[in-house]
Amino acid sequence: MARPKTYKTEADRKVATKAAHKRYRQSEKGREMKRTSDERYRRTQKGKATRKRYEQSEKGKTVIRQYQQSEECKATARQRRQSEKGKLYLRNYQLIQQYGITVDDFDRMFTEQEGRCAICGKHQSECPQSLAVDHDHETKEVRGLLCNQCNAGIGLMQDDPELLRKAIAHLENRRVD
Repeated sequence: MARPKTYKTEADRKVATKAAHKRYRQSEKGREMKRTSDERYRRTQKGKATRKRYEQSEKGKTVIRQYQQSEECKATARQRRQSEKGKLYLRNYQLIQQYGITVDDFDRMFTEQEGRCAICGKHQSECPQSLAVDHDHETKEVRGLLCNQCNAGIGLMQDDPELLRKAIAHLENRRVD
Protein backbone atom coordinates (compact mmCIF):
# COMPACT_ATOMS: atom_id res chain seq x y z
CA MET A 1 0.00 0.00 0.00
CA ALA A 2 1.30 3.44 -0.95
CA ARG A 3 2.23 5.75 1.81
CA PRO A 4 0.43 9.10 1.81
CA LYS A 5 2.60 12.07 0.91
CA THR A 6 3.48 14.53 3.59
CA TYR A 7 3.75 18.21 2.86
CA LYS A 8 5.66 20.89 4.70
CA THR A 9 2.83 23.39 4.61
CA GLU A 10 -0.87 23.44 3.87
CA ALA A 11 -0.15 25.65 0.85
CA ASP A 12 2.15 22.92 -0.62
CA ARG A 13 -0.63 20.34 -0.18
CA LYS A 14 -3.15 22.61 -1.94
CA VAL A 15 -0.77 23.23 -4.86
CA ALA A 16 -0.07 19.51 -5.25
CA THR A 17 -3.79 18.66 -5.03
CA LYS A 18 -4.62 21.31 -7.61
CA ALA A 19 -1.94 19.96 -9.97
CA ALA A 20 -3.23 16.39 -9.53
CA HIS A 21 -6.78 17.52 -10.32
CA LYS A 22 -5.54 19.33 -13.41
CA ARG A 23 -3.67 16.24 -14.64
CA TYR A 24 -6.79 14.15 -14.10
CA ARG A 25 -9.04 16.61 -15.98
CA GLN A 26 -6.60 16.57 -18.89
CA SER A 27 -6.47 12.76 -18.99
CA GLU A 28 -8.81 10.82 -21.30
CA LYS A 29 -10.77 9.40 -18.38
CA GLY A 30 -11.12 12.84 -16.78
CA ARG A 31 -12.38 14.39 -20.02
CA GLU A 32 -14.90 11.57 -20.45
CA MET A 33 -16.17 11.99 -16.88
CA LYS A 34 -16.52 15.76 -17.39
CA ARG A 35 -18.35 15.24 -20.67
CA THR A 36 -20.86 12.78 -19.17
CA SER A 37 -21.50 14.92 -16.08
CA ASP A 38 -22.01 18.00 -18.30
CA GLU A 39 -24.46 16.05 -20.47
CA ARG A 40 -26.39 14.88 -17.41
CA TYR A 41 -26.59 18.46 -16.09
CA ARG A 42 -27.76 19.84 -19.46
CA ARG A 43 -30.71 17.43 -19.42
CA THR A 44 -31.98 18.75 -16.07
CA GLN A 45 -34.49 21.62 -15.88
CA LYS A 46 -31.92 23.76 -14.08
CA GLY A 47 -29.32 23.05 -16.77
CA LYS A 48 -31.77 23.91 -19.56
CA ALA A 49 -32.77 27.15 -17.83
CA THR A 50 -29.14 28.13 -17.28
CA ARG A 51 -28.26 27.49 -20.93
CA LYS A 52 -31.29 29.45 -22.13
CA ARG A 53 -30.34 32.45 -19.95
CA TYR A 54 -26.77 32.31 -21.25
CA GLU A 55 -27.87 32.06 -24.89
CA GLN A 56 -30.11 35.11 -24.45
CA SER A 57 -27.39 37.22 -22.80
CA GLU A 58 -25.25 39.55 -24.92
CA LYS A 59 -22.09 37.61 -24.04
CA GLY A 60 -23.75 34.32 -24.97
CA LYS A 61 -25.00 35.68 -28.30
CA THR A 62 -21.52 36.97 -29.13
CA VAL A 63 -19.82 33.69 -28.23
CA ILE A 64 -22.37 31.66 -30.20
CA ARG A 65 -22.05 33.94 -33.23
CA GLN A 66 -18.24 33.71 -33.16
CA TYR A 67 -18.38 29.91 -32.86
CA GLN A 68 -20.87 29.57 -35.70
CA GLN A 69 -18.56 31.57 -37.96
CA SER A 70 -15.49 29.56 -36.97
CA GLU A 71 -13.92 26.88 -39.15
CA GLU A 72 -14.26 24.39 -36.28
CA CYS A 73 -18.05 24.76 -36.30
CA LYS A 74 -18.26 24.51 -40.09
CA ALA A 75 -16.07 21.40 -40.13
CA THR A 76 -18.15 19.77 -37.38
CA ALA A 77 -21.39 20.52 -39.24
CA ARG A 78 -19.89 19.18 -42.48
CA GLN A 79 -18.84 15.94 -40.76
CA ARG A 80 -22.28 15.58 -39.19
CA ARG A 81 -24.04 16.09 -42.55
CA GLN A 82 -21.76 13.62 -44.32
CA SER A 83 -22.14 10.83 -41.76
CA GLU A 84 -24.72 8.11 -42.42
CA LYS A 85 -26.67 9.09 -39.32
CA GLY A 86 -26.57 12.75 -40.38
CA LYS A 87 -27.78 11.98 -43.89
CA LEU A 88 -30.66 9.90 -42.54
CA TYR A 89 -31.58 12.63 -40.03
CA LEU A 90 -31.49 15.31 -42.73
CA ARG A 91 -33.57 13.20 -45.15
CA ASN A 92 -36.13 12.46 -42.43
CA TYR A 93 -36.28 16.15 -41.44
CA GLN A 94 -36.81 17.24 -45.06
CA LEU A 95 -39.54 14.67 -45.70
CA ILE A 96 -41.38 15.66 -42.53
CA GLN A 97 -41.09 19.39 -43.25
CA GLN A 98 -42.08 19.21 -46.92
CA TYR A 99 -44.58 16.35 -47.06
CA GLY A 100 -45.43 15.30 -43.51
CA ILE A 101 -44.02 11.78 -43.98
CA THR A 102 -41.04 9.97 -42.45
CA VAL A 103 -38.29 7.95 -44.11
CA ASP A 104 -40.20 4.83 -43.01
CA ASP A 105 -43.31 6.06 -44.87
CA PHE A 106 -41.18 6.75 -47.94
CA ASP A 107 -39.62 3.27 -47.75
CA ARG A 108 -43.07 1.68 -47.38
CA MET A 109 -44.35 3.50 -50.51
CA PHE A 110 -41.17 2.56 -52.36
CA THR A 111 -41.74 -1.12 -51.48
CA GLU A 112 -45.45 -0.99 -52.42
CA GLN A 113 -44.53 0.50 -55.81
CA GLU A 114 -41.69 -2.03 -56.17
CA GLY A 115 -39.23 0.83 -56.64
CA ARG A 116 -41.01 2.04 -59.77
CA CYS A 117 -42.52 5.35 -60.87
CA ALA A 118 -46.30 5.38 -60.26
CA ILE A 119 -46.93 6.76 -63.78
CA CYS A 120 -44.42 5.36 -66.28
CA GLY A 121 -43.30 2.33 -64.27
CA LYS A 122 -39.60 3.10 -64.74
CA HIS A 123 -37.48 1.53 -61.99
CA GLN A 124 -35.40 3.88 -59.85
CA SER A 125 -32.20 2.17 -61.06
CA GLU A 126 -33.03 3.48 -64.55
CA CYS A 127 -33.42 7.06 -63.31
CA PRO A 128 -30.53 9.50 -62.79
CA GLN A 129 -32.03 10.62 -59.43
CA SER A 130 -34.10 8.94 -56.75
CA LEU A 131 -37.87 8.88 -57.01
CA ALA A 132 -39.59 12.12 -56.03
CA VAL A 133 -42.53 12.45 -53.66
CA ASP A 134 -45.64 13.51 -55.60
CA HIS A 135 -48.11 15.52 -53.53
CA ASP A 136 -51.12 17.76 -53.98
CA HIS A 137 -49.92 21.34 -53.54
CA GLU A 138 -53.24 22.51 -52.07
CA THR A 139 -54.09 19.69 -49.64
CA LYS A 140 -50.46 18.57 -49.10
CA GLU A 141 -51.64 14.95 -49.46
CA VAL A 142 -48.95 12.57 -50.74
CA ARG A 143 -50.03 10.69 -53.88
CA GLY A 144 -47.01 8.46 -54.52
CA LEU A 145 -43.46 8.34 -55.85
CA LEU A 146 -42.59 9.49 -59.37
CA CYS A 147 -39.49 9.68 -61.52
CA ASN A 148 -38.28 13.24 -62.06
CA GLN A 149 -39.58 13.40 -65.64
CA CYS A 150 -43.13 12.43 -64.67
CA ASN A 151 -43.03 14.69 -61.61
CA ALA A 152 -41.84 17.63 -63.75
CA GLY A 153 -44.50 16.87 -66.38
CA ILE A 154 -47.30 16.96 -63.83
CA GLY A 155 -45.81 20.12 -62.32
CA LEU A 156 -45.65 21.84 -65.71
CA MET A 157 -49.31 20.94 -66.24
CA GLN A 158 -50.02 22.65 -62.89
CA ASP A 159 -51.41 19.43 -61.34
CA ASP A 160 -54.59 20.07 -63.37
CA PRO A 161 -56.32 16.85 -64.58
CA GLU A 162 -58.33 18.80 -67.19
CA LEU A 163 -55.16 20.29 -68.66
CA LEU A 164 -53.61 16.81 -68.77
CA ARG A 165 -56.69 15.44 -70.59
CA LYS A 166 -56.39 18.22 -73.18
CA ALA A 167 -52.69 17.38 -73.63
CA ILE A 168 -53.57 13.69 -74.15
CA ALA A 169 -56.28 14.59 -76.69
CA HIS A 170 -53.83 16.85 -78.48
CA LEU A 171 -51.21 14.09 -78.66
CA GLU A 172 -53.73 11.50 -79.88
CA ASN A 173 -55.22 13.86 -82.53
CA ARG A 174 -51.82 14.94 -83.84
CA ARG A 175 -50.27 11.48 -83.85
CA VAL A 176 -48.26 10.76 -87.00
CA ASP A 177 -48.21 7.07 -87.94
